[in-house]
Amino acid sequence: MTNPTPITIALAQLPVPEIQPLYNEGNIPLAAGYLQTYAEANASSPTLDIRIIPRHIANFGGDAAILEWLMESQAGIVGFTSYMWNVERNILIARRLKKQIPGIITIFGGPEISPNHWTLYESCIDYFIVGEGEQTFIDLAIRLYHGLPAQRIIIQENYLELRCLPNPYLQHIIIPAEGESMFLETMRGCPYHCKYCFYSKSYSRMRYFPEEIIHPFFALARQYKVPEVYIMDPSLNVAPGLEARLDRIAAANDPAIPLHTEIRLESVTPEIARAMKRAGFHSAEVGLQSINPRALKAIQRSFDREGFIAGAGNLQEHDIDAKTGVILGLPFDTARDFEATIEFLIDLDLHESMEIYPLSILPGTRLKDEAESLGVKYMNRPPYQVISTPAMPEEEILSAIGIAEDRLGIEFFPPVIPLFRNQYHPLLHFLDLRFEPNQTLDRIFQNPCCVGHSITVMWSRDSNHPDLRRLAAWLEEYNPSTLVQLVIDRRDIPTENEIELISSIWHRDVSYFDRIHRFKIHRQPHHAIRVFHLTDNLAVAESYLWQPQFCDLLLRYSPKLLTRGMDILEEKPLLLIDTPIPDEQMRILSELYLGFESFLVTIP
Repeated sequence: MTNPTPITIALAQLPVPEIQPLYNEGNIPLAAGYLQTYAEANASSPTLDIRIIPRHIANFGGDAAILEWLMESQAGIVGFTSYMWNVERNILIARRLKKQIPGIITIFGGPEISPNHWTLYESCIDYFIVGEGEQTFIDLAIRLYHGLPAQRIIIQENYLELRCLPNPYLQHIIIPAEGESMFLETMRGCPYHCKYCFYSKSYSRMRYFPEEIIHPFFALARQYKVPEVYIMDPSLNVAPGLEARLDRIAAANDPAIPLHTEIRLESVTPEIARAMKRAGFHSAEVGLQSINPRALKAIQRSFDREGFIAGAGNLQEHDIDAKTGVILGLPFDTARDFEATIEFLIDLDLHESMEIYPLSILPGTRLKDEAESLGVKYMNRPPYQVISTPAMPEEEILSAIGIAEDRLGIEFFPPVIPLFRNQYHPLLHFLDLRFEPNQTLDRIFQNPCCVGHSITVMWSRDSNHPDLRRLAAWLEEYNPSTLVQLVIDRRDIPTENEIELISSIWHRDVSYFDRIHRFKIHRQPHHAIRVFHLTDNLAVAESYLWQPQFCDLLLRYSPKLLTRGMDILEEKPLLLIDTPIPDEQMRILSELYLGFESFLVTIP
């Protein structure tokens, strides 16, 4: 008897949309890895051939490159791991995939998918999996393989025993890239029930992976020479026998690889802090959110002020960095309450690692159910950020961001920085159209799959030039998710009308990338299409610093800056170095831009 032909399943997890590679490189397909390991370990699923999209295509490819790989995989089923930052792009890819291969089956799962989610109205999605996916996904795939009927929305009911779920790193399904952290999941479930979080609603009890995996995991991490291991527990302190558990981690993590996790500061006694240090922890995320009791009660968070202060001191005594989370826009939090929370952390010397997040009203959470009664207004599409509350109108949220920036010496929204190099050959992330644009475009138009997730375009001609319109139309047709940074190389400042004309060439809806920058003060219509003015004119550069313009300044380096433009350099504008410069000049620039190294932009 011949073996049945297996059904091929392709799995895709797309990254946070970003120009610089930080978030892309952190897009580790752990969920897809667990699906594959479970399928391979499950004797009842030999009919499934699971393939995960290659990391370089998922992380750096444009829509056309991702679509091409999915089509060439000859998959009968495509599964999309959905987060709020990629669900809209997942839908775009699924629509195009269905158009090309009408019979293909699409399944959406991941943290974004919840009952009554807005994606349920999308006809390009055949099935939804709510909650933990490994067994549910495989069971669904086998039913479909045998032609059996299945519900469109499948809510996980039976929990998988975690001892039956092999680790995808140890099975060599996920191979960390050079310089990339490894993620270790040791438990699932959370005893806390914060109203803004959907995680605890997916799990009714705590479950633990077998501790036998810890020693081989750390041995593999040392073999790969990873810079950090992130222990992904929702809160490290909820595991029973924490100090003994930390000692077991210490024994496995020798010599120590730096560790990172999440923990409640109130639980960090002197003994726990010492045990964390022995285990190798160098940092931990600690959620504070607010010190306003009424705001915390509204989101069902507890806060022991004295315990928090003591825990912070215990970590600091052992040089463990406490990355403290604060949420902006909580119900009943005023701008003054938000400022008081920041001052509290400054007094504890926790402000340098403070992380501030605008509140997101996530689908499926209890806070979403209560948002209307609380008078909270928020975006109806990802990232679902709060726009206003009765205690904090929109203009006060904006002013609170300014207060945080002034008190902490940070930029809440780091500037968009063009990228003048290709991140992964042969994908195209930089295109110079200053010379022979027609011939260059004719050449790249032959291969839509060459375009990356982001592209910097150098331009020096008329803003209404036909070639620029050709490029915009072509990108919109084949790679509408690609972020565009248009760098106009000229001496005079583009006018408002020119910037509006350029932006109108790209007929784009507001995207996740635009929404995530909603509260950034700027004068351009979009963030996903960002216009920069490249100049070496010092007078023009000064006008940008003191008079906001309608595009972003990109200052071209010239030696005269070190003699006549030091006052400009002190303001840390984006600086393009497109010709070789002497080592001494580079040393001076490096000292001037200490802490702002990403603002020094080079063309190889």
